[in-house]
Amino acid sequence: MKKYLLILLVFAAFQISAQTTYTIQWNTSVGDNASLTVELGDTVEWDWNGGFHDVVSDAGSQQSFQSQQTSDSDFVFSVLFDELGTNDYRCTIHPSSMNGTITVVETLSTQDKFRLNLNSYPNPVQDELTITSLLKISKIEVFSMLGKKVLTTQAGSVNMTNIKMGGLQNGLYFVNVTSESGETSVLRVMKK
Repeated sequence: MKKYLLILLVFAAFQISAQTTYTIQWNTSVGDNASLTVELGDTVEWDWNGGFHDVVSDAGSQQSFQSQQTSDSDFVFSVLFDELGTNDYRCTIHPSSMNGTITVVETLSTQDKFRLNLNSYPNPVQDELTITSLLKISKIEVFSMLGKKVLTTQAGSVNMTNIKMGGLQNGLYFVNVTSESGETSVLRVMKK
C-alpha cells in the first residue's frame, strides 16, 4: 500500500510541475499574433492592458470559453486547457485586430515550446520589429542573406522585445533568437 501511495504522490508532483501558466498581453496591438502551442493541463491567461475587450472561443473550438466584456485594465481572464486540439478565439469587439489560436498538445520539448511560440511582427518590417516568446529571450542576432551579422541585441531575459531595423537596407534577414536557457530559433524577416 505504501508503495502505491508513493508512486501516486510522485505522479501527482510530476503533473503539478508540468502545468504552466502563460500570459497574453491582450490589447489591439497584439493583432493576430496571440497564438500559442501549450501542453495539456497548461493555463493561458489574457491580461487586459486597457481598452474595452473580451475573449471568446470560436464555434468549432475544442474547448468553449468566454470572458466578460470589460475595460478594467487590471482584469485577467484564465482558461485551463484540459482537452487536446485547437481553440480559435477573438475579441468580439476587435475581431480583426485581436485573435489567435491556442493549440493543445500532449507534450513539448523545451526547444519545441520555444520554436512554436516565438512570434514576430510586423513582417515585412519598416522600422521596429516586435519579438514575443513564452520563454524568456536573452539574445537576438540579425544576419543578412549573405550570413553577415548586422545587429546584436542582449534582450535581458524578457518575453517581449523590440528591435530597431530602420537603419538596415531593404531585403531578407534572418533573426536568430536565443532563449534564457539556450534554445535557439531563426525567424525570416523582410525589411521594407
